[in-house]
Amino acid sequence: MAWSLGFGIVGCFSLIIWTSIDAHLCQAFAKLCAPRTGECGGGLDTCSVTAHAVVDLVVYLFLPPVLFGVLGYLVSKGRPGFARVARYVLAAVSLHWFLAFLGIRLLHV
Repeated sequence: MAWSLGFGIVGCFSLIIWTSIDAHLCQAFAKLCAPRTGECGGGLDTCSVTAHAVVDLVVYLFLPPVLFGVLGYLVSKGRPGFARVARYVLAAVSLHWFLAFLGIRLLHV
């Protein structure tokens, strides 16, 4: 249980740090953050709220901590050493950031 909680907290930190990195990327490369033609992109107050938008928000906010928690549970099955735990955390954070960049900025999912 403690491993899942710890990895879930790492997932929350990963999400917070990723949003900070994403904000800096948007400042440096405005073209990455520009909405495609015909898409809503003026902010939350100008976009209509749809079920798809709500699902996207819930997935964006809650899926990383949940998946990190599941990884923590799987890691706790044995007696993991510090190096093994560090490798899992590094791999999970790297994969999270890569998939977030790919999905949000490149594929506009």
